[in-house]
Amino acid sequence: MPAVTFACPECGKVLKSAQPLPAGKKIKCPTCEAVFPMPAQEDEELAAGVSAKRRRPAAVAPADDEDAPPRRKGRRPRDDEDDDEEPRSRRRSREDDDDDDDEDERPRRRSREDDEEDEEPRPRRKKKKAAKRRSGGSVLVLVGVAVVLLLFVVGGGIGAYFIWFAGVNRGSGDEDPLAFAPAGTEVLIGLDVATMMSEPALGSQIEKSMREQARTGDFFESCKKETGLEAKELFARTVIFSDFESLNNNGGMPGGMPAAGMPAAGAPGMPGAGPGMMPPGFQMGRPQAKKITVVLRPSKPFDQKKVAKSFKNPVQKKAHGKVYYEVNEGDFRTAFMPSNRTLILSSLSATDLDSLFTSDGTTPSTSADTAALAHSVDKTLVWMVIPIEGQTRIKLDEAVRKEKLAEKPDPVTPVMEQVAKGKGVAIWSTLEANKLNFGVNVACADPAGATATRESAEKVWNGKKLEVGLGALALAGLGLPKTGKMMSEAIGNVAFSVDGTTAKATSSVSRATLGECIEEVQKKQQQGAVGGGVNLPGRPNPGPPGRGKK
Repeated sequence: MPAVTFACPECGKVLKSAQPLPAGKKIKCPTCEAVFPMPAQEDEELAAGVSAKRRRPAAVAPADDEDAPPRRKGRRPRDDEDDDEEPRSRRRSREDDDDDDDEDERPRRRSREDDEEDEEPRPRRKKKKAAKRRSGGSVLVLVGVAVVLLLFVVGGGIGAYFIWFAGVNRGSGDEDPLAFAPAGTEVLIGLDVATMMSEPALGSQIEKSMREQARTGDFFESCKKETGLEAKELFARTVIFSDFESLNNNGGMPGGMPAAGMPAAGAPGMPGAGPGMMPPGFQMGRPQAKKITVVLRPSKPFDQKKVAKSFKNPVQKKAHGKVYYEVNEGDFRTAFMPSNRTLILSSLSATDLDSLFTSDGTTPSTSADTAALAHSVDKTLVWMVIPIEGQTRIKLDEAVRKEKLAEKPDPVTPVMEQVAKGKGVAIWSTLEANKLNFGVNVACADPAGATATRESAEKVWNGKKLEVGLGALALAGLGLPKTGKMMSEAIGNVAFSVDGTTAKATSSVSRATLGECIEEVQKKQQQGAVGGGVNLPGRPNPGPPGRGKK
């Protein structure tokens, strides 16, 4: 059936219906919302003619039909080009009835009769406002949730940070061991353990001595278990601070470091090399509590909490905002980790170490002269510095004075007199590709003092050279020919020199000779023929002998 076409008498909009509509049926124009009766079929051509005029809509009064809904104000008619387009979705048509719905053309329009049966719907604008309110509320909820999550994450992160780093000192990791020298330090000893243990001839001996002579309880083994650090990694660079009495009473190097088998610390028989360093009249006091502080600079960073777990029943405490531990590990009573690259073990109490907790880790706590002397040799394999200051200078001056008044002064006295005027003595050794170098440096007050010290030392050496040579030969008769060979080689390489304000005595031995000597000593130790009280060549003497003239 052909579509029925008719025009709105108000705006001229041409309307179509797929089915014929009865004449008189009230139709509402979807464009201008005017209500008019459906014209009779014979008036179709007239209605179509009216639509051709296309006049703009004018404000018209509502239809007389009481049931017709009021027209909306401010509504503009659609433009000409929109004539054939579908009306906007928010506009509805009530031209369809129960029997004649134009579902194909306008599926969203409802008939006038249907609208009369339904309640008047809420305006679309109100729905939009409600939607906006719901949307705004959702946004606020989302923002609130985000803020809560942010506070939780940030707060939890900050909390986790403080929990994790509680009990941890946040140092630079580049601390200078000299910044932690306790008051009353008389001897400083440095060891490049990493290099020493990498040497086939030295490594096994050092490892064995550390296990047998360790005075730190089970700390080393526990630390390895907790942190995974091997001995050569934990002790990579070690600096020891002590006094003469503690070292003499300790029977060896503190912290379990080996005594026998160490490379020689000075030219045999030279002033400053073992028994001849101090005059016989230099007396030590009565045995006292040990004063040993060991500063370890591991080759790898460590976890401070895991190191703390390595101690037996450690008690965490604080001083000047720094965390330390009271421990009971062998000789040690206090453990302090200023960073994850520095570990300090001390036989002293926290009260005696108060200055360590206030240290910035970069400024040496020793005198400037002692720091300068130590820094001049602290990159060597093994070194020892004896500052000539404080009680050491007083004791040395007193010993020299007594020797001068003696009926037969010791030949070394002139050298000690020059040393007593200086700033300190450094004994050192370095390992090169094919030889071991070692020597003694005396820091003097001025170049003239350095020259006088060199001349005195050389004179004493020339007087004792034959005596020392005979001692080397005697070792062969004791079953230590390789050791005697090493001593003879060292005696032949002794040299004296002056470098500014420093007087020096140096010597060297080949690595092959050194290796043979160490191997010989190890075999004798295994056989039980060498040990306890024998001062083997290469065993550094940490201080003056504790015996005087009778």
